[in-house]
Amino acid sequence: MLAHLPPIVELEARLGDLPSALRFHGVSPSDLEEAGITPQEFAYLVNSFTLGSVWHRIIAPGIKTTYGIDHYRYRMCQAESVRKAWPLVKKLMNPSDFVERIDKTIADIERKEVGRVDAV
Repeated sequence: MLAHLPPIVELEARLGDLPSALRFHGVSPSDLEEAGITPQEFAYLVNSFTLGSVWHRIIAPGIKTTYGIDHYRYRMCQAESVRKAWPLVKKLMNPSDFVERIDKTIADIERKEVGRVDAV
């Protein structure tokens, strides 16, 4: 797995330079526009989450709970732009405990945000 990582990361990074290739993954230019991100930002997010997935498989296999508020991934998922892009990023990822964990973390963040709005 780790031996294949550099070429995968390099290939994903190239999506920022060749956004038309995103169509092979079911992502259109209008999808990116709707999410409010550029192809380069999308490529960055895909790389970031791919690397996070590898880290998760090695360091925290089987863990599906939400990330804690002090964790890098939690803070990243707090950004509305990341949450809007996540469904697109997920199209380039295999189902895994990591993907489930990000889904749960985003749901938790959004529940808390709704609670804050309701309290106002």
